Amino acid sequence: LYVSLEGVDQEKVETEFKPVSVDVKFHDVQGKNYRCAVPKLHQEI
Repeated sequence: LYVSLEGVDQEKVETEFKPVSVDVKFHDVQGKNYRCAVPKLHQEI
């Protein structure tokens, strides 16, 4: 998974990988929060 977002510091990125899901959160990027989540993958990672 590759997610590109300008202006984000590494310490403000939170990732969580589970056997069948992935969740990436970006905190306080130019005053906003972003999230990219896939709650149910086709197979285990």
